[in-house]
Amino acid sequence: MCGLPDIIVAFLVLGGCLLLANTVLLALLRKPLLALWREPALRVPVVIFESDDWGAGPTEQASALRRLRLILARHTDRSGRHPVMTLGVTLAAPAVQVHPGADLVYARRLLDDPAYAPILAEIRQGIGDGVFAAQLHGMEHFMPAVACDVATREPAVRDWLARGDQYSELLPDRLQSRWIDARQLPSTEHAEALIEAEVATEVKVFSQLFGHAPAVVVPNTFAWTRAVEQAWARHGLRYLVTCGRRFVARDVAGKLVDDGTALRNGDGSGGLLCLVRDAYFEPVKGHRARDTAPMLQNYIDCARPLLFETHRCNFTALNPAAEQAFAELDALIAALLEQCPHVRFLSTEELGDAIASGDRTVIDDRLTMRFRAWLQRASRLPALRRYARLSGAGLLISLLLLVLRPQAD
Repeated sequence: MCGLPDIIVAFLVLGGCLLLANTVLLALLRKPLLALWREPALRVPVVIFESDDWGAGPTEQASALRRLRLILARHTDRSGRHPVMTLGVTLAAPAVQVHPGADLVYARRLLDDPAYAPILAEIRQGIGDGVFAAQLHGMEHFMPAVACDVATREPAVRDWLARGDQYSELLPDRLQSRWIDARQLPSTEHAEALIEAEVATEVKVFSQLFGHAPAVVVPNTFAWTRAVEQAWARHGLRYLVTCGRRFVARDVAGKLVDDGTALRNGDGSGGLLCLVRDAYFEPVKGHRARDTAPMLQNYIDCARPLLFETHRCNFTALNPAAEQAFAELDALIAALLEQCPHVRFLSTEELGDAIASGDRTVIDDRLTMRFRAWLQRASRLPALRRYARLSGAGLLISLLLLVLRPQAD
């Protein structure tokens, strides 16, 4: 570079350093960046409310479900669709025979038992109204063999089983993870024969209750193993709801342990298509509509669906402020519609079908839109954010997003 002015030399050196830095950054992050590119981009904002733990249990659930059904039915999107609350359904509760000094004899009471008729009627009514969608959450919210074994050592668990029709939320956390064996910690995996038998039974019972096989499964506490995935796929499940991680065990302290896998919308896993639920609306934990509604813009920017997690405990006697929880849900839906009038309400199964089929009314396959969504997602990677300023990648992404910004309606 003999003869070049010093300032040009300096700029060339700086440019070369930035190019090298960004090349190294892209190489280091190539796997997550490629995964973000493969993730489908949505053409329209999609919002789904996902609520777990409903089903066999205390009959007060029926009145809570009725109130939820009426709230959801008050709102519609531009196409006339009501907001859909998917119900992760547990199909049975314990009906244990207890004799003083004798071992527990486990038996099940299924959701179609006459005692649960009001609960099942409300679920079916909501499905008919287009505001509920039933999803498989499990036969019980625990594994009976594990719970009965623990009950021989822990009187509180024995008492819970003996009472029957109790809220599963009152069990120790480790026992609520149905698909891992946490009778001792750290947990172990269930035998594959047990997994196969339990999955076959719960799919059969679900089909009898709702007139069709389950399409979507939501693992209890998001803990499951690859063997369970494969059993679900063998028995006809198509979509797996996940928080973005696969928890496969509990450690000596009972804390959930993942296997290091990052799961994203549209990923295949064990024969199932993954859908990510990573937004939370739990009024019992202090979540409010005014704080939750602004989340939507982040999901719109990233062209991702917004799946809210909101558990049964918010709307039942488990929450002393349940009355406020209903009001907050109503307010949240109204705020979402006001913030984004073209939001679209779907069920999780419908979203999965759209992704699996590449439905162009939902999925955007235009290169510029996919690239914009990819840039938005990449800019939120913690590792990239840490180094983007030094490498100049942050400025480049900002400029590209400015050029590719969507035009106002």
